Amino acid sequence: MIEVAGNNLAAVVFCSELVRHGIPVRHISNHDSRLGGHFAGFLYKEKRIDLGMVLLEPRFGPAKTDIVEYQGQFGQQVNQFNHAVFAWLESRNVILNSISVFSHFKNTMIGDVVIADDLSFLDLVPLSEKLAIINEITIRIQVSKHHPRDKTNSTYFSETSLRDVYHEIYGPLFSKYLLGNLELLAGPNGPEVAAQFHRLSWAPLYYPENILRYLTTGDSGIPHLDFLLPDNSSVSQLIGNIVDEMKKSSSYSSQSLPNDQYSSLVNDCIRHNSVETVIFADERELFDGNLNAPGTLVAFIVAEIDSNLELVVHNLDIASKWYRATFRGRDFGVAVIELGKISPDETNEALLVRANKCASSIGAGTLREPIILKSNIYSFTPQVNVLFRNRHLANKRLVSGNPSCNLTDELTGSFNNQVCLGLSSSQVMIRKAIK
Repeated sequence: MIEVAGNNLAAVVFCSELVRHGIPVRHISNHDSRLGGHFAGFLYKEKRIDLGMVLLEPRFGPAKTDIVEYQGQFGQQVNQFNHAVFAWLESRNVILNSISVFSHFKNTMIGDVVIADDLSFLDLVPLSEKLAIINEITIRIQVSKHHPRDKTNSTYFSETSLRDVYHEIYGPLFSKYLLGNLELLAGPNGPEVAAQFHRLSWAPLYYPENILRYLTTGDSGIPHLDFLLPDNSSVSQLIGNIVDEMKKSSSYSSQSLPNDQYSSLVNDCIRHNSVETVIFADERELFDGNLNAPGTLVAFIVAEIDSNLELVVHNLDIASKWYRATFRGRDFGVAVIELGKISPDETNEALLVRANKCASSIGAGTLREPIILKSNIYSFTPQVNVLFRNRHLANKRLVSGNPSCNLTDELTGSFNNQVCLGLSSSQVMIRKAIK
């Protein structure tokens, strides 16, 4: 029997794959955390929905690298392994449908600049401003020593805020639109995130040449991006189905421990270089100190809608007090409106007014039986990021040589990354069992 510890999606995928191949598993989890982590979603009126935008990205590299070679690559580097992710989904008979993604700008729904790499919002910018943006970017291409292509290997991007990086490579005119969206999410803390972590807030980091090309030719040269969701379902429902399937198998047994006992077990296994328990450890479980990352109180509104709208919208109009809205009308009749930063003393009535204004501006109709959820989000500023990276390197050294510990951090939190980690680890053991 293989003993596994972990709550994140990688641990769930790992366990489920072993169980599917008849390999007995004992799964130790943290009672205070949900199986699947963020991807476990939220139960609303007996519907398991994704809390906010959770989309599948079928980005593939030219090479198909064997999944067992996965070593935590992220960003474009993970594309070489994504074939395994979608083959895994197919093996589970998951049918995927595309979903449209837009930006809301000047009271218009237009191609999305935040995640879909669509720069068409610039078509609505006055000609004089377009020319000024061209001038700013042209100068920066010539004089700047930094470029987004270097973000994974340059300390500049780990030690500089996203606001400063935007101004450095684009200039303030183009930057203000992306920064405005981040400020809707987290207030002044949003743009202060270390540029290396821009995707934690789903903030883009365009090559300046692509922006300049769009402004001069109308074509950025960036391929169209597709985003997918399970047919008539959600990612969180998919994860829920996998967990339910595991629990029904005679090859699966589980033990749920209180947080302190679970953390002690994980730390003991790692520090004693245990090979008896396969660990899927989140960085936060290995660190007792306080990073003092600035926090922002944000709110989500979950409600029923009558509309058949099936789309995601990011807001670039900072006068509108909402950050992002996800509508699953056709499949669920549900909307998730992320208001972003709220004041601690803001009343529920005021929050609902903001949410209804969002729904009205998009044509989603009235929000029915809304539920208000509040949480804190944290910004890894450049100063915090230095501490974070030093801590990560120390923990990596701690687990060096322990093949049974899969240390994850905030850079490997996407659906594709988590599934890759679970598939890679499980395939190693499955292939050994077959031999």
